[in-house]
Amino acid sequence: MELPEMESMATAIGVSVPVLRFLLCFIATIPVSFLHRFVPSATGKHLYAAVMGGVLSYLSFGFSSNLHFLVPMVLGYGSMVVSRSYCGIITFFIAFGYLIGCHVYYMSGDAWKEGGIDATGALMVVTLKIISCVINYQDGLLKEEDLREAQKKNRLLKLPSVLEYFGYCLCCGSHFAGPVYEMKDYLDWTERKGIWKSTEKGHP
Repeated sequence: MELPEMESMATAIGVSVPVLRFLLCFIATIPVSFLHRFVPSATGKHLYAAVMGGVLSYLSFGFSSNLHFLVPMVLGYGSMVVSRSYCGIITFFIAFGYLIGCHVYYMSGDAWKEGGIDATGALMVVTLKIISCVINYQDGLLKEEDLREAQKKNRLLKLPSVLEYFGYCLCCGSHFAGPVYEMKDYLDWTERKGIWKSTEKGHP
């Protein structure tokens, strides 16, 4: 996405080309998110969220930065598959440890000094979403009477599919700068359940 016009546009508004690229992708999340509602099925919506989030993330941060997102995403899902009873604590330490490592690596600010941009901000959002999802899945093992109201609302009784999980993590409406929301809310929104259920008056 290195168009000749971008350099002159970046100069005109006083930013570097990488920062301009990020701003354009960030703005593009609005129409891309709006079009999500017209995708015909829940599976299609999950696929759309994952693909478009990945594409915009690639255009904004580049290929290597997107690998940073995949590491905690894959480890988080793997922990849910391998050890449901302890997946929350496992993912908490691994994902936050990886995030801290990335912050230390980028803390020199070389990218910013050179007019570039790094993906640690988006990585923080993804990390919180991953940990939230995994802990909610672990909560699905607990008795309902032992849970707080928020846990009862957000717990996951079954393992999300890989497509649902990637759609949740990369959904471009929140991937770049938040907000963080629960997997249960994402599934209800995508499948038009709960408060998102269509009525005679149309979409909520």
